[in-house]
Amino acid sequence: MSDTRTSQAQLIEPMTCLWQVLLAHPALITEADVLREIAADDPPTFLERDRVQIGIKKLLSVGVLRREGDSLVPTPATLFLDDHMGI
Repeated sequence: MSDTRTSQAQLIEPMTCLWQVLLAHPALITEADVLREIAADDPPTFLERDRVQIGIKKLLSVGVLRREGDSLVPTPATLFLDDHMGI
């Protein structure tokens, strides 16, 4: 059971990061903007910064997001799923 909870917890940051990018779309959003939106503390703690960086890195590595300069942009497939399935 703990494996399930662990894997669900590991999805929280990538999904939260993705949600922030999709909320901003079509406006451009940077990693720093995502961190600012998610972080509970101002300035963000090291742990918050680390979790957001890891979440974004995971989304980039599987092709859900891509970078355009400093901005994070959802891929066409991600936008399709969001439009049709409300991810």
